[in-house]
Amino acid sequence: MKYRLYIFFNNWQEGYRFDDETNKPRTVKIVASLAAVCCLCLFVFFAFLNRHDVDIYVDGKNVATCKVPSQATVADVLMQAGTELSYNDGVYPALDSKIKNVSRVDIFRAREIAITYQGEVYLLSTSLAGYGALRQAGVYLGDSDSLSVNNDGTQFSVATEEKTEETQVIVLAHESQTKENNQEYKDYKKILTEGKDGSAVATVTTTYINGQAVKTEQLITEIISTPVTEVVEVGTKERPVIKPPNVTYASGGGAVSRSYIANVSAYCACPICCGIYSNGYTATGAKATQYVTIAAPRSIPFGTRIYIPYFKDAPNGGIFVVQDRGGAITNNRLDVYFDSHRAALNFGRKNLEVHILE
Repeated sequence: MKYRLYIFFNNWQEGYRFDDETNKPRTVKIVASLAAVCCLCLFVFFAFLNRHDVDIYVDGKNVATCKVPSQATVADVLMQAGTELSYNDGVYPALDSKIKNVSRVDIFRAREIAITYQGEVYLLSTSLAGYGALRQAGVYLGDSDSLSVNNDGTQFSVATEEKTEETQVIVLAHESQTKENNQEYKDYKKILTEGKDGSAVATVTTTYINGQAVKTEQLITEIISTPVTEVVEVGTKERPVIKPPNVTYASGGGAVSRSYIANVSAYCACPICCGIYSNGYTATGAKATQYVTIAAPRSIPFGTRIYIPYFKDAPNGGIFVVQDRGGAITNNRLDVYFDSHRAALNFGRKNLEVHILE
């Protein structure tokens, strides 16, 4: 084999000499190739030295660890680990991110969640949680809206708040005031001043939660009429216990001549009940007394004692004495006396059990 390259060392200053000047380009190519191979080797060497470990976590649990070069992407790491992604899975950092300064890749598996919003239920497959899931579903909360999530994070409920304002004429309710009268008995009641509601112009603000009104506020801007306070006079004096002499209580074993259901009404000594000539005295000449006097038909003699269980807790224990008559008091009707017209009106008319005592 002929070598066209001769190297002489006879003269130190002479260096290298080629016997064939035409082979210079070929020699340059060889030198360049050797340099390229060296550079490639150095690159591979340093690239190997620049590899590091990357941990892969799925929903917070470590599932794999890979040693990869720093120039690799997150997608390369997952491919090397054989980790597959499903639709709507979340990955952090992003798949195209370089892992040069990354030691951990997190995968968040998508799950089905239900979002209740304005009366409708929306189903969504997402790896996001909280407000991120809402934004993915296209639901954006207002400043006054609120979000509640169940323990496993699969049920979302959005409470929307809305306020409306309108001008209205509102009623100003009147107040009631009680005035005590120690000269009257406790069952006495008289209205001294009739109460009257007022009115005003107000801005009414209504708050709605999920379309349901939950609160109404009124801001009065103008008074139209002032309410009038109701003044009621009431008695404070204890009524004495009145028991007719020698009364036998039916409830205590006394003799009862007969019992029936009577139509019982009430009256007082006022002109409305007894006419303009009323003087407060009964047909027997006795002064009419509450819890004593009762008017009965002529078939029941004066002085007869009548027990009405309805009044068993009254001061008389339910025992009345027939002391009066009445033009309308016939058959099975009875009329009980009260000290005031209002008390008589309050009692009204009732069908009650009555017992005629011997």
